[in-house]
Amino acid sequence: MKLAVGHGPIADFVRREKMELIAFPEFFDNKRLLLQGRVREYVRALLKNYRQIKYALYPDYYYKELDLPTSITYVYSVHKLSEADFIKELQKRYNIIPGYASDPRFRDYSIIDFTETFKGPKWYLGVSTWKEIREALLFGFDYADITGFLLGRFHQIKDHNYLRRRIRELLKLVSKPQGKQTRITEFLSVNSPVNVVRT
Repeated sequence: MKLAVGHGPIADFVRREKMELIAFPEFFDNKRLLLQGRVREYVRALLKNYRQIKYALYPDYYYKELDLPTSITYVYSVHKLSEADFIKELQKRYNIIPGYASDPRFRDYSIIDFTETFKGPKWYLGVSTWKEIREALLFGFDYADITGFLLGRFHQIKDHNYLRRRIRELLKLVSKPQGKQTRITEFLSVNSPVNVVRT
């Protein structure tokens, strides 16, 4: 699984340390503009930086095809499974990865419904807990973007040695072959944060 991190101090750290995460601006996700419904401003900001961007969020709750650079892979945050038809239309022009909304308030489906509806690459949006990273691995997600909450408390992630260690442990977890588990409890016990992360 490939991990991404959006705009902020963690992305700056990842770029400086040359760590194997997709960091802003390669992953473009101006959530502030999107949450405020400022699609034009979002598109302007994207176009201004498009040569540096590999992955970007496609404006959610926006059901019109935009004129965007085709060199970028877009992540479409799925809120309703009925959006599958619109995603298929977008995929005729763009490389689109359906995104699973981690927060249940922003979706009307289960993770099983999502993985059965969308075949091919999938993106787990907004991973902020170890439970979510394990769930993303269990269900075979190809990408996930992480928040600072996954790595520790604010005062902890300001410590660069601590942050470096946590990111390396996270990368080790997502890069190791997961194999086939016979029971979900087997998967959860093998990949619990107690076994993976030392604080």
